[in-house]
Amino acid sequence: MRTAAGIDFPGTPSTVLGRLGDVMLDNPPPSGSSSFTDQGGMMVAPLPDGRFRIVGAGPDSLTTEWPGDLTLEELRRRTAAVAGDDFGMRDPSWPSRFGNAPRLAAAYRRGRVLLAGDAAHQHFPTGGVGMNVGIQDAHNLGWKLAATLNGRSPETL
Repeated sequence: MRTAAGIDFPGTPSTVLGRLGDVMLDNPPPSGSSSFTDQGGMMVAPLPDGRFRIVGAGPDSLTTEWPGDLTLEELRRRTAAVAGDDFGMRDPSWPSRFGNAPRLAAAYRRGRVLLAGDAAHQHFPTGGVGMNVGIQDAHNLGWKLAATLNGRSPETL
């Protein structure tokens, strides 16, 4: 929608790349496990469907070079390098990479198009920054729309 409305989305390139995979584990570590070594850091979190989310980054993650799609073999290898075990990892449903490239829409409105959340800004996904800002966007947009529709504020609000 942002692109179709002609709203620019400037930002800077990623300088850190992380990896994430939702997988089945035959021998999972204790719930909410995390590991930090000279090979990097990672977290293993249980998901409601019996799968586990593995998220991590390492010294080689400090790069702007996108190495392509994340494979199960790479996720296994990097998990074992940090945790000493791949926990019997199998059946990936969402192997992906993510970066820390920040972006911010040049405008939050163009005509009848209003932006909020991920359409308006991009953040490093760790820590829930995007979710928090997206909820704040929705709340802020909600009262402004209500005030405008009820005639208490001008359309320029």
